[in-house]
Amino acid sequence: MDVGGVELPQTFVTMKPNRKSIRDKSWDYSGGGVYFITIRVRHFGIPLSSIVDKEVELSDTGEVIHSIWKLLPEQFAHVEIDSSVIMPDHLHGILTLKRYDSPSHATNGGVCGGSNPMLENGLSRVIRWFKGRGTFEVRKVDSAFTWQSRFFERRIRNQKGLTAAREYIRQNPIRWSQ
Repeated sequence: MDVGGVELPQTFVTMKPNRKSIRDKSWDYSGGGVYFITIRVRHFGIPLSSIVDKEVELSDTGEVIHSIWKLLPEQFAHVEIDSSVIMPDHLHGILTLKRYDSPSHATNGGVCGGSNPMLENGLSRVIRWFKGRGTFEVRKVDSAFTWQSRFFERRIRNQKGLTAAREYIRQNPIRWSQ
């Protein structure tokens, strides 16, 4: 295969990253649901916040991330933000994705063909937009800023789970101090 005038060996072309998805393969992430999300920064340089007297105080970087997080419902009409907290090196949030049946604006999946998850209006697309936009804006003040490549999600299945996730978010700054 020729890439930019450089001939790549076939073994290089056919190699795939050795990453296993942590997503539940039996769940349709574009079909709606409530999710507890954790997104971590890759390198702990400029913190997103400080914990002072068990309260979160956002840094300038954290303020930018907070403003992008709050844009999610404007960018994605099917997304609602429940609770969230921005900690020094990570963000926790609860997102509700309503069922969204209208097709996305994209018509093909690039190198992935029709199996590209970014063609769906599901959780991965929402988080990818958030991380991309957040990175773009934060790098105006911190050029080294990066997120970890993945994110953690847990599907919230009932009111008990939602209450527990909200309490975890509320208690996170208190536990950080201990």
